[in-house]
Amino acid sequence: MSGRPLRVLHLLDVLRYSGAETAFRVLGPMWAAHGITCDVLATGPELGEYAAPMARAGYRTGHLPLDPAAVFFRRLRPFLRREGYDVVHTHVERANAYIDAVALSTGARVVQHVHQSFTFDGLLRVERTLQRAALRAAGVTFVAVSEDVAANERRRFANRTTTIENWVDVDHYTPPSAADRRRARAALDVPDGTVALVTVANCHDFKNHVGLIEALTHLPLDVLWLHGGEGPLTAAEQQAAAAHGVADRIRFLGRLADPLPALHAADAYISPSFHEGMTISAMEALVTDLPAVLTDTPGQSVLRRYGPPVSWADGTDAVAIAAAVRRLLEGGRPDGDAAALRAAVDPRRAVAQLAGLYRGET
Repeated sequence: MSGRPLRVLHLLDVLRYSGAETAFRVLGPMWAAHGITCDVLATGPELGEYAAPMARAGYRTGHLPLDPAAVFFRRLRPFLRREGYDVVHTHVERANAYIDAVALSTGARVVQHVHQSFTFDGLLRVERTLQRAALRAAGVTFVAVSEDVAANERRRFANRTTTIENWVDVDHYTPPSAADRRRARAALDVPDGTVALVTVANCHDFKNHVGLIEALTHLPLDVLWLHGGEGPLTAAEQQAAAAHGVADRIRFLGRLADPLPALHAADAYISPSFHEGMTISAMEALVTDLPAVLTDTPGQSVLRRYGPPVSWADGTDAVAIAAAVRRLLEGGRPDGDAAALRAAVDPRRAVAQLAGLYRGET
């Protein structure tokens, strides 16, 4: 492999404005300094709208849908051999054992990224435990996005992982000037005297947005929720907002190509999730010097050791979430700062760790 760049293929699902895609998009311009070129293969039913940002970041993108599986696996091995990838980095959980086995058969080094704390139980848990053991024995390296995810892999699947914590674009997510904040609030029509809470998250059940909707009924009328993101539960969340009488206190902003203006407009970030891998959106908010309200749950509680300004909710129900918001409203900005977090989530740290992993150095 000497004399030419190391070739790496990332396998993802549909390319969306989501955690893994945005994180690896940030690394795009950094790979060349490490002698690496990266391509992306989407395995979902469509390529996805995030293909364009990935391409602008330097990734060559392609699409090979996992369904029908027979066609996918018939085409995958010849594709990998033809392209001559040195490393195949898999980010999907579905069918990953079979994908990784095919990649290994081409002689590639294989990395399996675990982005969530999976809660599989029963026979599926047994199956994934056996698959992970077989893949490790064959030489696959598992990477967890946080110590919480690593602990879940050990406890639930007896799986050993390397932890490379999630990262954010610290050069982009910076604190606003007073003028930046005024412009951002004006652009989103946030009235003076309003307390704006912001969330940037796709609408899935584990995000617990319904809990936040219910929490608004326990909070003062001048609290406004700026809801960035969309997903399969968007319509259900809008219906829940109307049913609880708080629809006029929520701005459904849809997908945000750049969340920074919404963060600059807000008074605090809020994430009521039941669990996360390692909450990228909250980290983006915190490094802009925005305080946060977070549930003390896996993938969020891991941020405690960095000492950021967070009001922690002691539960995931509406009353606990509202109480954490009230503590922030009545007690002011929580103690702490984002300096340690900002240093820890610098993408230059992550790209160096991944480059070493791809070369078998770590």
